[in-house]
Amino acid sequence: MAKAELERIQNLVESKIAARKELIAAQNQHQAVLNEIQGLEQQLTILGLTETAVKKMREQKTIATFSVAAPIGGVIAERNVVLGETVEPSKVIFKILDPSVVFVEGDAFEESLRELKVGQSVRIRLASYPDEVFAGKISRLSPTIDPQKRTLRLWVEVVNPSRKLKPNLFSEMNIVLGGQGEVLAIPQEALISIEGESFVFVEEKDSYRRADVVLGARDDRFVEVKKGILPGDKVVTDGKQQLYTQSLIARQGGAALGGHTH
Repeated sequence: MAKAELERIQNLVESKIAARKELIAAQNQHQAVLNEIQGLEQQLTILGLTETAVKKMREQKTIATFSVAAPIGGVIAERNVVLGETVEPSKVIFKILDPSVVFVEGDAFEESLRELKVGQSVRIRLASYPDEVFAGKISRLSPTIDPQKRTLRLWVEVVNPSRKLKPNLFSEMNIVLGGQGEVLAIPQEALISIEGESFVFVEEKDSYRRADVVLGARDDRFVEVKKGILPGDKVVTDGKQQLYTQSLIARQGGAALGGHTH
């Protein structure tokens, strides 16, 4: 419209009907509109539109459809518009999620603060997939401690190619802390804890014996044994409950444990 008005006044000036100051005002208005259009086109380019798409929009008098380019790739997690709705520039119309990488939020007790650092390995377990472990690394640590819970919030980046990890799932997080040198450790599956006692069954030549153990540090897979067994001892993992039942019978009858459980 500014261009049409400029051309009209130019014709009037040439016909000596309009004053020259009207022509200057129309020229200034036309230039202001061109500057505004140029600024809007630059914004569209920044948002991801190609120069070809911007040129096509410029040439069209009316726009029936318009493709909105997303700044990232992924899947639509939330839609806040309906077809035909008028939207303002500030409105969030879609929320896009990139499921190939997820961030797991967790809390660590303040006693572990000095052992935590960005880049540290973390193992994630989900109730939905109890037999799987998802590996990640600490990407960020909160600068403050929660005053009520006395915990430190941390974020773990996990590569998620299988798309099994989803937003708002609850998980168990195990942080791999610094090593303490060589320690004697056994699988969690080998340990029996009953009425405050912890013990394992050790395989011997023709039988099994119960060994009471003193435990140390543990994670989601192994537990440190400070006393009760020696390096090289073979502990039972599968069938330990059967051996425990047999041990109760053996105590009553004075017999040794036998069998073929491993």
